[in-house]
Amino acid sequence: DGQDFVHLANIGVNEMGNAFKVYPNPTDGLLHIEGPGIKHVMVFNALGQTMENIELENQNMVLLNTDSYEAGVYILQIETEQGVFRKHFIKR
Repeated sequence: DGQDFVHLANIGVNEMGNAFKVYPNPTDGLLHIEGPGIKHVMVFNALGQTMENIELENQNMVLLNTDSYEAGVYILQIETEQGVFRKHFIKR
């Protein structure tokens, strides 16, 4: 049934989340994103507007320059072949 599918999807997201490091958080400038096989990185502001949309080829480390961002909370979306991981970060 659909409930089992959702449960399994949540397990996958949690396991993948542990594979990524996003630091420093909060950040003043450069945000480091580390993890296996990063293919696509997107950043959304609190209103859901796209701030960044970066296509990559299986990177294990990405440096994201947030100097032009206003202070606030942002959503980082990381896509790999295993799925999509989301994390909040704060720009000071």
